Amino acid sequence: MLIKELRLSGFKSFLDPVRLAIDPGLTGVVGPNGCGKSNLLEAVRWTMGATSAKALRAGDMDDVIFAGADGRPAREFAEVVLVMEGGDVKPPGAIAPAETFEISRRIKREAGSTYRVNGKEVRAKDVQLLFADGSTGANSPALVRQGQISELIAAKPENRRRVLEEAAGIAGLHARRHEADLKLNAAQANLARLDEVAGEIQGQIAGLSRQAKQAERYRQLAQDLRRHEALLFHRRISEARAALEACEGTLRAQERAVAEQARAASQSARESLLAHDALAPLREEAMIAATILRRQDGERVGLERDLQEAQAALARTKAAIARAHEDQAREQELVSEADNALQFLKEEHARLAVQDESEAIAQAQAVAHDAEANCRAAEHAFDALSQARAAHAAELARASERVNAAQEQRARTATRLSGFEQAFAHIQDSEALVASLQKHAAASAQAHAALLAARARVEDGEGAQRASENTAREREQIWRDSEHARLVLAAEAAALQRLTQVTKNAFPLALNEIEVTPGYERALSAALGAEADGSLASAAPAYWAGAEVRSIEWPDGVQPLSAYVRAPTALAARLAYCGLVEQAPGKEALNALVPGARLVTREGDLFRWDGFVRRAGVNDATAQSLEQKNRLTSLSKKLRAAGDTSDHARAAFEASTKEREKAEQELRRARAHLVNAEQSAQVTRKAHDQIEAEVARNDARHADLEAQIESAMREQAEAEQALAQANTQAQMLAPPDEAALNKAREALHAARQMAGDARSALMLARQAHDARVKRLEAIAAEQGAWRKRGDGARARLAALADAAAAPDHDLAKAVAAPALAQ
Repeated sequence: MLIKELRLSGFKSFLDPVRLAIDPGLTGVVGPNGCGKSNLLEAVRWTMGATSAKALRAGDMDDVIFAGADGRPAREFAEVVLVMEGGDVKPPGAIAPAETFEISRRIKREAGSTYRVNGKEVRAKDVQLLFADGSTGANSPALVRQGQISELIAAKPENRRRVLEEAAGIAGLHARRHEADLKLNAAQANLARLDEVAGEIQGQIAGLSRQAKQAERYRQLAQDLRRHEALLFHRRISEARAALEACEGTLRAQERAVAEQARAASQSARESLLAHDALAPLREEAMIAATILRRQDGERVGLERDLQEAQAALARTKAAIARAHEDQAREQELVSEADNALQFLKEEHARLAVQDESEAIAQAQAVAHDAEANCRAAEHAFDALSQARAAHAAELARASERVNAAQEQRARTATRLSGFEQAFAHIQDSEALVASLQKHAAASAQAHAALLAARARVEDGEGAQRASENTAREREQIWRDSEHARLVLAAEAAALQRLTQVTKNAFPLALNEIEVTPGYERALSAALGAEADGSLASAAPAYWAGAEVRSIEWPDGVQPLSAYVRAPTALAARLAYCGLVEQAPGKEALNALVPGARLVTREGDLFRWDGFVRRAGVNDATAQSLEQKNRLTSLSKKLRAAGDTSDHARAAFEASTKEREKAEQELRRARAHLVNAEQSAQVTRKAHDQIEAEVARNDARHADLEAQIESAMREQAEAEQALAQANTQAQMLAPPDEAALNKAREALHAARQMAGDARSALMLARQAHDARVKRLEAIAAEQGAWRKRGDGARARLAALADAAAAPDHDLAKAVAAPALAQ
């Protein structure tokens, strides 16, 4: 298989449609890093069925779509088309044989990829098999990517075998064998699953058979149970009557015993009244004794409380005396401490008062003033010499710079003037360029018009293709929704079909031949009761033999149930005695029923002529069977309608699919025409732009050279004049006096050192004077504080001496108390 052509649109960096023709011989793509060379190889591998996004340098498969750039929006799809010669390759069954294969892969964002071979949609597996039969494919070593040579050198034996098999042309056989193995394994798994399902169904059949036998046994046991319950209730009634007679005899005996106990209670009450009359004098004596006892207890409690208060007062008095002695000692210490502090402060004040720093401060000020004056004079002299030296150096540097600049300007001007004159001599004539420019302008206008027409055609094709895709998508969704609805109805109908399937036995039930109006199933089940399981065959153990039908006069508000039921004639007599009511009938309506008649409601309530009533709400299997049967009939009608709707939707979807394919083919033709028009317009536009630029450059260069030559000649004359002036100014500058500058620097350093020493001496004298004044002020403040503390301590000491007599008096009084004396 040989690749003849590669077309890309929207794939990675190829936003606009690109066509790459691969002619016989050697075809190469050359360009710098990042220009998209590797994208071409990845496009070929992607079209061959590559499934690994990582192998395509992408995070996921949607990343191969152009993601947008400055001024270019992102695309929603990408498409790559490979045109190949088939050669002797026999394609898979899904692909028709042909000499040339046009293989395309198209991906839509978040919608997956589709493959087409010669315009027909195929599976990805078919495309992979086609290339495998041709000894190539997305993972073929014939497609060499970066680093693959070293991978092949270091490959494992099985990888090298795969390369040799592909070279031998048997890779397709291995791919087909792998696919056949997968299908065989899937078929074996399906057979195993079928065996499991068959076993489950056999188990279900056996279970259902057991349930049928159990249901038959349940029906027999229910009849036996009702008979035994009747016998049990009769026995319980007899036993209850006997127990009632025994209880009545016991009641009479208990009544006699109660009468005797009442007489004894009356005698006890009379004796209690006599004892109560004798008890009153004794209670009065006890009250008088209790009053005397409470008075004596109160006196004792008061004496004990006085004793406790006296003891507490004695303890408080002793504590107060101890605190008074402690306060006197503390105040006496404060008085002594205040006297000592006042004496020390008086001595320090006398010592500081005789000192005087005024003379030292005046001398230090005079010395500092003279030193500062000398320092300022030295600074003025040094600054004058320094400024003169700096001005001379700056002027000398400026003069040197002017000389150098003038020389460089003269050299540059001479070089430029020589170059301009040479360039001016080589400028070509522009008349031939102007004629060629007019010719290419006409060709460029025609190509641009053809390009606009091709773009309009592509836009129309893309609009038609988007419209057809939207229509196909909408119709596909409608078809899938209708098909889903049909499948849901079919599944429900199949389930109901299995539930309502008639059990094959010798005696079919009469219930299977009955049809009832929907909504009246429970009414019919209540009317038939347990007899609903009867058969129509006379050989069955329980069957409907039929009877003469007699008309019944129903009361007002009662409808015949037979109006809503279609049943065999064998059940006509039974249904004739069944009436339908909206709600529970009254007693008059029940009493008006003839023997054998019964009334039912739609909910399943039963009212018989003999007074038996059965309420609805029990689990009624007969009603459920009838409801399922009616539901199955309704589903059959809906299923036919859903099938018609699904078929119409599918036909519409297939028609829209054909329209979409037609629109895509038209769009591909329009894009191919657009590519050709763009290439033609680009060639003509490029040639026109080159000639136009050459004409403009020629004219601009001619005018520019004339102006530059004239300017260069003026600049050369100005440079000569500036060089002469700079040399004259540099020669007129006189050198500065370096010896006088050094002498002034030394004098300034000595004057600054003397001024610093004088300022330090003056600052020390002033600090000593300020410290002495502050200390004298602090001594006066401390003396006042210590006098105040001493006076306060003496006053508190006198008050404590007066207060010390009161606790002594209280102590003597407490000791003399009678309670303490005892």
